[in-house]
Amino acid sequence: MNIKPLAGKYFCQIISDLRQTASGLFIAETVKEKPHKALVLAVGGQKTTIKGVLKAQSAQVGDIAHFKRVWNRALPKDKQYIFIKEEEIVGVER
Repeated sequence: MNIKPLAGKYFCQIISDLRQTASGLFIAETVKEKPHKALVLAVGGQKTTIKGVLKAQSAQVGDIAHFKRVWNRALPKDKQYIFIKEEEIVGVER
């Protein structure tokens, strides 16, 4: 897959929130409200601020990005890839 996001965007693979019990059952983490996680696969170019200054990227390829839920967008249930805006990322694991 050869995808290059636009400036300020990230192309990510969603990391499942499923946990496996000792007996082998998978349980979804639907009770807790927490940020979603995704593996960053591609990074768009640097975003320019209103003053014309280039803003540094907060995540790099290979990082795990924690992003907040957006009220008007549900995560795709059958797909594993998503585009995320720079403003939606709340934390990064390196």
